[in-house]
Amino acid sequence: MSEYIGLPTLDVRETAGTATVTQFTYDLLSENDYEPYILFNSIPWDECLTIKDFMKGNREVNSQEGTYNGMKGVRISRVFPELAVTNYLLNDRRWQQALENTHKNLVVGGTCLQGLPLARNDIPFGCWIGTTLRD
Repeated sequence: MSEYIGLPTLDVRETAGTATVTQFTYDLLSENDYEPYILFNSIPWDECLTIKDFMKGNREVNSQEGTYNGMKGVRISRVFPELAVTNYLLNDRRWQQALENTHKNLVVGGTCLQGLPLARNDIPFGCWIGTTLRD
C-alpha cells in the first residue's frame, strides 16, 4: 500500500513559482511510490463564499476533488476572501475532511500559511517554503 502524502499549497492554477515547486515535489513523490495529493484554497472569487454570497443566504463551503495542472487533489473554497485572515479558519472543516486520508503532510509554498489548518488541529507536517530544496 502506498502512503498518501498531503501537499497543502497555494492554488496551483494561479501561482507560477509555487505551482512549479509543487509540481516538482508531486512528481518526485510519485516516482518514489508515494501517492501525493495537493490541497489548496481556491483563489478565484467565483469559487469562494464571499460576504455578498453569505448575505444572499448561501452558507455552503465547497470543496472539489479533481486534477489540477496534472496533479490529483482538492480545492477548498475560501470563506470571506475579502478578509484574508479568515481564509484558513472558516473552511477548517473542509480542510480536515481533505486531510483524513493523508499519512504525512508536506506544506509547499512561498510561506507556511497553508500549514495553518494542520497546525490548528495538531497534525504534524514538514514545510518547504521559499527556498530551493538544497537550502
